[in-house]
Amino acid sequence: MHQDLASLLKQTDELRAHMDQLRGGLQAAHDQSRRLEYDAASISECMASIQKCVRLVGNNRMAALSARDMRKVMGELEDSVERLAGIIS
Repeated sequence: MHQDLASLLKQTDELRAHMDQLRGGLQAAHDQSRRLEYDAASISECMASIQKCVRLVGNNRMAALSARDMRKVMGELEDSVERLAGIIS
């Protein structure tokens, strides 16, 4: 009986170790999933900004943008592209 109890204690310790490993793996998967969701939202935001800027610059039906407005739009476009590059790399 003593050996059976000792064996059960050993098995319990092994199971606890496996559960700790599993918990660590699940936490890592959860963290990665959150990062991917954040990255996807950031990419969508950057793409919307880029589309808006391209529409403003490339729309021939609109009156030409003033130099100040063009610099502002191009600055926003550059910022969006830099953010997108940072997310991707």
